[in-house]
Amino acid sequence: MFFDEAMRLLSLLEESDRTWAIQYLLSRFAKSGGTLIIVLHGSKLTSVVGKATAGLADTFKQSVNFIGCVAVAVSAGGLRKMNVASGEYFKANPNNFGESVSGGNLGIIPEWLKTHLHPGNGQPDPARTLLQFFPELIQEHERAVIPKGEKIAPSNAVNHLESIFSKPYQEVEFLELEENSISEADLEQIVAIVAATASPPASFAAIRNSRKWGEEKKSVLYLRNALSQLINTNRLCGNEKDGFSVINVNQ
Repeated sequence: MFFDEAMRLLSLLEESDRTWAIQYLLSRFAKSGGTLIIVLHGSKLTSVVGKATAGLADTFKQSVNFIGCVAVAVSAGGLRKMNVASGEYFKANPNNFGESVSGGNLGIIPEWLKTHLHPGNGQPDPARTLLQFFPELIQEHERAVIPKGEKIAPSNAVNHLESIFSKPYQEVEFLELEENSISEADLEQIVAIVAATASPPASFAAIRNSRKWGEEKKSVLYLRNALSQLINTNRLCGNEKDGFSVINVNQ
């Protein structure tokens, strides 16, 4: 399965949903033995799923092969420049997709695959060149005919639909639990998770999905009430929308 422009597709999801989507894809393909190719025009994992990687970084490093491509800047008219793929590939560093691992050079596309140019930027286009060698891959698409009585959707139709179905943020109303039902050990664990966040504040999803919980993942209701208790006792500050931070008593 091949995902092109994955950054654009993932940008339509919220941060926690992007993390879940990638975890789902990786776990499913690992079990099926299939090959999953995701084209990401990003430099690091955080540029894909945001700052709450919540263990996803380790999953990437252990189960994913990263292939990088050297980009070159070309003139796009006037003072404008744009980055295009040079055709030189390398095994990328999991911590920085733009860097090669030691000895990770994979070679460069040969010149005979660069005879045809991309009409948009005038740069060599291996895909168009291949179509000259394998014309059977060319697809002929008939001009679409609009049925009588139907109209083309306005150009802003997608944005309009997205705005209709977007879920506005609402302040979460914590349901009450008995204070003694939340263990002090769990409260300390939450504070430790928040304190260890690489890029604070820590999101609710990062706290709940932290590997520190092991196999015992806490429920949403339990965590919300535990966080409420920690905020009321001035051990944490923040909210579910903006994230949570540890209150430094020394300040």
